[in-house]
Amino acid sequence: MVGCCNELNTGYAADGYARASSNRVAVVVVPYIVGSLSILNAITGAYSEHLRIIVIAGCPNTPFLSNRKLIHHTPSEHKKDIGLNIYREMIR
Repeated sequence: MVGCCNELNTGYAADGYARASSNRVAVVVVPYIVGSLSILNAITGAYSEHLRIIVIAGCPNTPFLSNRKLIHHTPSEHKKDIGLNIYREMIR
């Protein structure tokens, strides 16, 4: 396990780990929304090099997601899955 001070550095560390591992795969854990967006540049670069990095992003409980209230780090009350959608667009 490698700890980093921010998500972007975590992404680049995972990129390096995937390059050095025999399976060319790494796993990162980031916080909800802001972590997913912050790490995106590193993950996109790794994806372009055919490295596999599994991103595990934290998420509030389902009852919090299903109500109409804003959640910390959520861009709007209607776009609570924006992090997932951005990754879907990246791999198209």
